[in-house]
Amino acid sequence: SIRQVRAMVRHNSGAVVAGTDGAGVFVSTDDGVTWSPANDGLSVARILSLSAGSDGTLYAGTAEGAFRGAM
Repeated sequence: SIRQVRAMVRHNSGAVVAGTDGAGVFVSTDDGVTWSPANDGLSVARILSLSAGSDGTLYAGTAEGAFRGAM
């Protein structure tokens, strides 16, 4: 289940991405009706900020540093 949401961003694919306080990153491709975890390669589940680059790269500020990954 999704915990407290700390950050949200719309990815260039149209997906909505949510960063949570303790459960990592979740993605919705239907404007928030359903959510799927997207934590491959993410070592810290406490997300403090999110940003999506124009090239599709997702950036997450975590409790222990920064993470960069593709969606």
